[in-house]
Amino acid sequence: MKLLPTRYAFCAPPIAEPRRTFGEIIPSEESASLWLWAWPRLLGWPRRINWLFSPVVGNKKYPGDLWGIDSAGHLIIVETKINRGAALQNPFEDFVPYTRSNANNRLWSAETLFNRWWDLLISELAFIASELPRLCLARQPEGTHRGVVPYSVHRDAVWRWQELYRNQIAALIVDGSYERAVRRSLRCVRQHAIRLLSSSDSWRLCVLVIWFSQLEA
Repeated sequence: MKLLPTRYAFCAPPIAEPRRTFGEIIPSEESASLWLWAWPRLLGWPRRINWLFSPVVGNKKYPGDLWGIDSAGHLIIVETKINRGAALQNPFEDFVPYTRSNANNRLWSAETLFNRWWDLLISELAFIASELPRLCLARQPEGTHRGVVPYSVHRDAVWRWQELYRNQIAALIVDGSYERAVRRSLRCVRQHAIRLLSSSDSWRLCVLVIWFSQLEA
């Protein structure tokens, strides 16, 4: 396992959750994934990554915690893990059968990725318009609000890190810069697919597994 060099990002602290007895700063993989969504540079990837979505469940169809496209048109899948000192896990167990199945190739096409991303982006914009103005310390979102960021457990990660979400993520989505960046990356995927029709190259799929140590507030 390769240890990444230390990198920093600064933001307001999260909302404390009284029921949490440990790991207050990073209590969940969703929180860690939200950090990476806001600051993909923390990965140290050589090219810019534009995130498409964060699968909530479905390790057979969409494994991993973050799916994105880098500026060269390569599909990036990130699996986040929290190191709580318990039994070791195999972070690749979902990916080995997944990458061996040709049935999943259609999920990696530019058209399929665009359709899924666009549907989730519309939902994210709806959440920003209807729920973000009312998001506060005393009010956690209820129900399911789909979108391009981690949204499991009633968007617990977004609620706890609401200043991070509001300033680093929602602002880019509202002003359109996020959408434009994703569209540029998806165009690279289409161009890459066209080149593959006349070459023996294989589709570039990169799976990154990121372990976060438990941090206390």
